[in-house]
Amino acid sequence: MKFKRVIQVVSYYGVPVILLLMTLSIRDGEMLESFGSISYFFLLLVMFIKPVVKILNIRMLFKTLIYRREMGILTFWFFLFHGVGYIISQNMGLNLFLDTGSFLFYGGLGGLLIVILGLTSNKMSQKLLKKNWKRVQYLSYAALFLVLLHVSLAEGEIGLFFLVGGLFIVLKVLEFKKVKLLG
Repeated sequence: MKFKRVIQVVSYYGVPVILLLMTLSIRDGEMLESFGSISYFFLLLVMFIKPVVKILNIRMLFKTLIYRREMGILTFWFFLFHGVGYIISQNMGLNLFLDTGSFLFYGGLGGLLIVILGLTSNKMSQKLLKKNWKRVQYLSYAALFLVLLHVSLAEGEIGLFFLVGGLFIVLKVLEFKKVKLLG
């Protein structure tokens, strides 16, 4: 079995089974929080890797781009167990997500977009949606900023939103203008 296929099987099937078993057996708030942190890490990786690779123009790094879908799927699974796990463990009603002043509101909206992205990150969706598939995947930009806002408000560090969001915008502009720093 090719390495990429192993990574696909693990990210699509292995990780959710492991996360389900962990969630059912451990039931720990810290674990659910770490799932959110891991999801956030993978989201940042998926979103930042393309502009960084294109700007740095290092040949070896271009190979990492072929794993973006799998990293996106990992973002989805870790978010799903983070979000649903918190709703269930804290007996939260969905009304809690309607308070626009709460970090949960932005996390809920970002999470909804991540679910849409996760459910359409497969070849069947690509065939079904055709050229609209790419348009759906553009939701990842909104998801990034909503999740950034969620994390920043949850940590009480709104500066994080502006720092990471601003850096992402600068990198995307440089990528769009085809700026190459190396190579």
